[in-house]
Amino acid sequence: MTDILVVDVSSANALGAAPGRASLQDDLYWAWLAQRGVRGAIVESGIGNDGVNLDMAQQLADIAAAGLIPGLYPFIYPLPADGVHPNRAPADQARLHWSQAPKLAGPHLPTFCDAEFPTPAAFARWGCTPLQIRAWLTAYRSTYSALSGETMGLYSYPDWLAETGYDPGDGPRWMAGDHATPGAILWQMTGHELMVPTRSGRPPVKTDVSLFAGTEADWARFVGIT
Repeated sequence: MTDILVVDVSSANALGAAPGRASLQDDLYWAWLAQRGVRGAIVESGIGNDGVNLDMAQQLADIAAAGLIPGLYPFIYPLPADGVHPNRAPADQARLHWSQAPKLAGPHLPTFCDAEFPTPAAFARWGCTPLQIRAWLTAYRSTYSALSGETMGLYSYPDWLAETGYDPGDGPRWMAGDHATPGAILWQMTGHELMVPTRSGRPPVKTDVSLFAGTEADWARFVGIT
């Protein structure tokens, strides 16, 4: 069976329109990716309560031009509300991210909540606890799923989930690490990133790649191909 691969990009991976962020991958050769088994690409949408990925529209256009299946992932800030910083509360941040997200028509990957911040070592600095993060994630994903009408997936690392004690439930799981995680439908394979050529001829750029855990029929159901 041929591997079904999915890549992911963020505001640090395209045109660099977001202030203060890197712009190393402004000209990825997306057709090259499509020729090597990549079927989909997941694009960062919202960035906590800081704003939107300003490169998202161009990234999605490039993905569509290469014939890949698109998807979205908001990067969350699961921090306690403090009355000072707006959209820290989980329901507020979910509504913000839903308002920023393009409404994808046709086949698409599920939306995944990117849960990896803060690192466990920084929980105390941000006023977080495992219990608080678990409650935050539950409320955030419930709100976003209700808005979208689709069950929101979860992206994370096994160690982060172990530290927080969060149970992702029945939604799709996209996990990162050196080894595949049981129950994950996508595995972001640390150490197996793709060195992607650029259209301008700059040196190839390391790009995260994930392996889909399923058959062709599973993939068709996963992305809504009829």
